[in-house]
Amino acid sequence: MTTPTWGQVKGSDASALATAATSLDDPIDRTTKNGRLVNSTIDGLDWSGDAKDAALGRATREESEMKRVAAAFESLQKAVSDGGASLSSLIGELKSEAGGYEQNHYTVSGAWSVIDDYNYQAAYAAAGDDEATIARLDHLKIVRASIATNGGISLVAKAGELGRVDDETAKAITAAAAALTSLAPTVAGLNESIAEADIHAINRGTATPEQIARFAAATTLTPEQQQALDRGDPVVLPQGQFDYLNEVMRYLDGRSVDDIAMMGEQWPSPRGDAISASLGNGMRIISTEGVRTGGASSDRGGMDMLPSGVRTLLQDNRLKIWEKPIPGSKGGKLSGAEVPRLNEFQALSGILDHADPGMTNGSFLDKGLIKQAAEIASVDEGYGREYKAGSFTADRYPVNEVTSHMLSLASSDQTAVHDAVTGVNMDATCNYGGQYIADTHIAGLLQHDWAGNEQGVTDLLGAIDNDSTSVNPWANQQAGESANALAHYIAANDESLMNIDGAPRSIGEVNPEITKALATTLDNYIPSMAGADQALTGTSGFSSFDNGDEMRDLFKVIDTNDEAAAYFNQAAYSSVAGMEANIGRDGGEDSLAQATWAGRVSFAAQGGMDDMLESEYQDEQAQKDAFGTIYDLTLGAVTTVGGDVPVLGPGADAFDTFAAEELKGFLIGDGSAGYDNDDASLDTHATQQRQYYNVFKGAVDAGRVDIHDPAVSRYFDENGQLKSYDDIKRGSSGKKLPDFAGDVARYVPDKFDAFWAAGDEASWE
Repeated sequence: MTTPTWGQVKGSDASALATAATSLDDPIDRTTKNGRLVNSTIDGLDWSGDAKDAALGRATREESEMKRVAAAFESLQKAVSDGGASLSSLIGELKSEAGGYEQNHYTVSGAWSVIDDYNYQAAYAAAGDDEATIARLDHLKIVRASIATNGGISLVAKAGELGRVDDETAKAITAAAAALTSLAPTVAGLNESIAEADIHAINRGTATPEQIARFAAATTLTPEQQQALDRGDPVVLPQGQFDYLNEVMRYLDGRSVDDIAMMGEQWPSPRGDAISASLGNGMRIISTEGVRTGGASSDRGGMDMLPSGVRTLLQDNRLKIWEKPIPGSKGGKLSGAEVPRLNEFQALSGILDHADPGMTNGSFLDKGLIKQAAEIASVDEGYGREYKAGSFTADRYPVNEVTSHMLSLASSDQTAVHDAVTGVNMDATCNYGGQYIADTHIAGLLQHDWAGNEQGVTDLLGAIDNDSTSVNPWANQQAGESANALAHYIAANDESLMNIDGAPRSIGEVNPEITKALATTLDNYIPSMAGADQALTGTSGFSSFDNGDEMRDLFKVIDTNDEAAAYFNQAAYSSVAGMEANIGRDGGEDSLAQATWAGRVSFAAQGGMDDMLESEYQDEQAQKDAFGTIYDLTLGAVTTVGGDVPVLGPGADAFDTFAAEELKGFLIGDGSAGYDNDDASLDTHATQQRQYYNVFKGAVDAGRVDIHDPAVSRYFDENGQLKSYDDIKRGSSGKKLPDFAGDVARYVPDKFDAFWAAGDEASWE
């Protein structure tokens, strides 16, 4: 939502919306009458037989279509009328209130601050030594200051409401217009000449409503085209529509992005918003390689179809490195980096703010945004210490904020996110035949200090997470390949991520929200990292690590943030417990591979935690305290981080909750009792007992256990429910766990321990 300024409101007049709403009466009436007339005319003709029946049937269908068009016109009319009424009321209130202040010796700033500009100096001079008058002036100053403060609060609230209503009106009108466009064959008859006339009129501010509507239609996909785009299939445009879009882009060649943005900004809302939306949608459609025309020699979308100013903005190196002598020093130099066209990135983002985020999948516009944001972020943080337009510290152009917003906008494009992270089909974003290197750009995203502007990267990661278990095979595969690239990059670059910018500051400290987002993005792939069959998790596209140390390094990096560590390790234990339970359900040896996968996860989680604590904390007590913090967070990890801990197998609800002590034991292992502040002397076979408990629980869930069996009956409560591991442990009076493993061993496959041990080590053979 954009809050309008006082100057903008002064010049605003929403009465045109009422006129526009009234102007729709005629097309509504004509559309309804025409549909009725065709039907009644055919029905009234003096003829009969199959020909009349066929004609009458077609006329009836056309009348139904006309009714739908008329209804869509009415929806558009209502959106325009209701929005106009609301906007007119709010504008009137603001003009009246702010104007009243200005008439009473107050100044209202553009940001709605009310400033008392009464001439107190002249008043005090006139009062002379008259104490009563001076006292009244003092009181007047206090009263007027209070009025100014309260007035500013009131105006800010009303201006904010005006901005919100303006946004909602624009969205309602855009949605209604899109619905109307989908019913009317507006794209029929499009060609280059019509496109040139339309965009020229839009640029000059003389376009008719029909031209603006045609521009919107040409930059909109039909439901069938949208479905193809969402599936990742080719999107076939009519030749005339493609030619129209191409001509618009060629008209924009040679113009700066600021000038292109101004085409929409110069128009009042909602027409200006609709034009900006069409510009953004059109550039995304025409730059999508999967967009093409029919026929043997079809035209295609791509990076080279974008306007030259946009294309060079996305392809060229946008960083300017400079250095100059330091005045008064002997040979000293000041170095810096700046982004000379940063304002154009802001302008392009402003266009895309109005565009439809769902109308993009594989657009080189979005790919270029991600590529450039990553490259800008990768610059050495030592640069840009001088206040210059576009420099890294200039308040006028906050680089982190701008690049983060670029990433947020591009995150709606699933294929662009996938390609940028994996490096697939990205070379066109480089100029002069350059080659795109995925790891370099991932480094720019993850190893940059975003100084609190982490939303862009977290949005990218969220786009991957959203499709991690998608029922759409294509989307599922894309998400898995993206997660795979991220996970392997993190494992291979753990030291860099533990020392951002070469300083002893980990990613968890510098970019906590990104670290938490990594945890929720990669959690569903934890079993896959260990080599598990991806059918077990509902994921695809992920390749396992080669050894335990790689996976251990991944855990180490994510563990650098307490909340991310709590969540990720909870997810890890849930997957281990789920795989162990699956073995119990099966009861045979066919599922024993899951014991090896579970052992690998356990090795990585425990080792990663140990490595993180040793790297981040210098003394034993600090390590204990840090582990305690993570442990305390485990029970609230799901709500704190905002993810859903994955579960495996048919008993999907079996391990969504578990005792905190289970997770604690899982994390510290038998060999790391130094981190455990209580019951460190418990039975050294606790780890095995915990594993056997999970297998036994699976057997119970599958109905394979006689709960009255004397060897195991004490592990069930009076309702016949298996007690929690924690309850069984507490039954030992804190001295020694009962021989649980021995009691339930008959329900655990003989080779379980050997398969587990094969996984619980660095080497995976």
